[in-house]
Amino acid sequence: MNKSYILYILFCFSLLISCKKDLQLPVGNGTAVSPGATKEQKLLNVAYGTSDTNVMDVYLPKARNINTPVAILIHGGSWNTGDKSSMSALQDSLLENHIASININYRCADTGKIHYDSLMQDIKQAVEYCSKKSLEWNIKSQKYIIIGMNTGGHLALAYTYRHDSKKRAAAVIALAAPCDLTDITFLDMMNTSGDIGGVEALVNAAYIPGQALPGNFWSASPLFFLQNIPTLLVHGTLDNVVPYSQSDRLHQGLDASGFPNRLLPITGAGHDLGLSNPVTSATVFREMKSWVFQFGS
Repeated sequence: MNKSYILYILFCFSLLISCKKDLQLPVGNGTAVSPGATKEQKLLNVAYGTSDTNVMDVYLPKARNINTPVAILIHGGSWNTGDKSSMSALQDSLLENHIASININYRCADTGKIHYDSLMQDIKQAVEYCSKKSLEWNIKSQKYIIIGMNTGGHLALAYTYRHDSKKRAAAVIALAAPCDLTDITFLDMMNTSGDIGGVEALVNAAYIPGQALPGNFWSASPLFFLQNIPTLLVHGTLDNVVPYSQSDRLHQGLDASGFPNRLLPITGAGHDLGLSNPVTSATVFREMKSWVFQFGS
């Protein structure tokens, strides 16, 4: 789950920009917009917290109003690295499709004091900051779509299922994301790839093969805290970094609970989701846009 995988996925998404007008997307329902909202805006490195890493890029489409969908993007990077710049291509595509987006940086997990709770605190703070700025930016104050890739997908699921106390999120999209940190197969894969340190930094506990897992692995696993929030999962069936079974089990659990969800399996694809294939790329992005407009408008 290293940075090269994440950058590769977002590079593939940049290919979608050439086909981003394949859907006719609504601008609103006739609600009046302020003069300042008639122009497209890009606000870069907006501070939302006290840490140097608590910054966000805010992309606001022209002619927006309170019905314009708003997506909050969470980058991946094995929880202990990564940057919002890896989501820029996706953010550009969303903007061209009249979707406002907020692309956040957050404190990465480390061996010191920054762990799961700190990352959740940053995401919650970013979401609340967007809500507070809604009048100034002329966007909605809630009903956000939370989108995460790879470990960012895990954080998106964890936030929406357990930490969205004010119910700001309307739906979540997770791509190639782990949801069960107690899965020994997954932990062994991370151990083999050299990425186990990211998991251990997140949960502030060590994985020792053959020994019982500390409870922190369980409490940081969205699979065990299902909520009635529309969930779109996208996963390659041959993913050798995050097993496909993780998304499949989450899908089955949501189905059994009667919660709205969809699992889009990418047959034969690995952790890169097969996005180098233009047909696959178009399919994935179309599903994402549909989810955003269905639940975020």
